[in-house]
Amino acid sequence: MGWLLTATTFGAVVGPNLLQPSTAIGHTLGLRSLTGPYVIALLGFAFAAWLLWCAPARTAPASVAPHSNAGWSLPNLSGLAMLSTANLIMIAVMTMGSLRMEQLGSGLSVIGLVISVHIAGMFLPSSLSGRLTSRIGGTRSCLIAAPLLALACLLAAVAESDLAMAAAMLLLGAAWNLALLAGSALITDGVPEGLRPRREGWGDTSMGLAAAGGGIVSGPVMHATNYATLAAASALLAVVFTAVVLAITPTARR
Repeated sequence: MGWLLTATTFGAVVGPNLLQPSTAIGHTLGLRSLTGPYVIALLGFAFAAWLLWCAPARTAPASVAPHSNAGWSLPNLSGLAMLSTANLIMIAVMTMGSLRMEQLGSGLSVIGLVISVHIAGMFLPSSLSGRLTSRIGGTRSCLIAAPLLALACLLAAVAESDLAMAAAMLLLGAAWNLALLAGSALITDGVPEGLRPRREGWGDTSMGLAAAGGGIVSGPVMHATNYATLAAASALLAVVFTAVVLAITPTARR
């Protein structure tokens, strides 16, 4: 999973840099402005679909019934909570971070660069996060990721410069990355292989709902208060999550 997310880094970094050449390709084909990137994306998805079509198929183990289900253990629930909490915090703080930088007088080029740094933090450490989670377990990794999320939020709350915001966004992305790998490991802990895709589906759903909630709530909160309050509240949420995980798994064996 870590290596797959590392590959996502390549796409996230290279993709924006293809805007100009892909637009030129679109003009060459007689298409309207900014249609070229969609053509490149279509070709990329078609190539990926062809690779998947050629890949050998895998079936669920015969021992797993098609409609069977696995119960949710405390580690599983901790993983689900980690995925949703980390995504809510990251989306809320990152989304309003751009507006905060505009308030500080940053230009669009600087804001774009800081967001790129944040995206790099989100995906570039994936192989390291995967290795760490494999070595020390999902719970211990969560207990590292959650305080790092809190620290990143506190740095964002007090940031008064582009450099400080860049550092906060980089740490926020890296902490989210570790939370993603640790939560994903926990959510499938003790689950039969054939049922893990279904469990991962629950994780993705919780992340999507949390992202929507973070995006919707962050604007009104910042409008009613300020960015520092939003970031500090997000840090408090990460601290509460850490305390809950410590309470339900005091020995952090997994």
